[in-house]
Amino acid sequence: MIIIGLTGGVGCGKSTVGNKMKEIFSVKLQMTDQIGHLAMEEGTRCYAEICRIFGKDMIAENGQIRRDKLAEVVFTNPEKLEILNGLIHPWVIEYLKTDIERERKEKRFQFYVIESAILLETNLDRLCDVVWYVNTDKDIRRKRLQDSRGYSDEKIDAIMAQQKDSAWIQEHCQVEIRNNAILEETMEQVKKQLQILGNQYEMEE
Repeated sequence: MIIIGLTGGVGCGKSTVGNKMKEIFSVKLQMTDQIGHLAMEEGTRCYAEICRIFGKDMIAENGQIRRDKLAEVVFTNPEKLEILNGLIHPWVIEYLKTDIERERKEKRFQFYVIESAILLETNLDRLCDVVWYVNTDKDIRRKRLQDSRGYSDEKIDAIMAQQKDSAWIQEHCQVEIRNNAILEETMEQVKKQLQILGNQYEMEE
């Protein structure tokens, strides 16, 4: 089983590419945002620590953490964001390690994809055999975010300013997937890269 890290900036379409990979190919897809949500469910170590550090105001009436309110707090406070990441990221890494070990034993998939906007920053690339960068021109990313999420230019600028620039990501990735055009063209690039990886895997076997 080959482990692929899938990363890219906001609006680049990495989640869309990941989901399409899952639909078309023999791929197990794990999105770290979704795993992070599991980390914050009631009964986990992270849940207890978030309640202790950030206060009971973060808990909704149904007992779940109010992720929208928590996001508002950490978005403008780098120190609190670092604290939250220090709780969530280790949990996510352990979850992935356990899941990867299980999938290796079961041998259900040829490829295992970890999708994360901060895959490199959180050292998740250490779990991967190869890291792919889904790269999209900034003006296209901006239009996607405006159309799909209703983000203002100010919000987009603020988010992009917090993320690593394209040159830094390219330097740390082995494969670049261009996602400026229609999805079908993007997936042709994906298909080609999977074939290359598959051939390399067979040779090593």
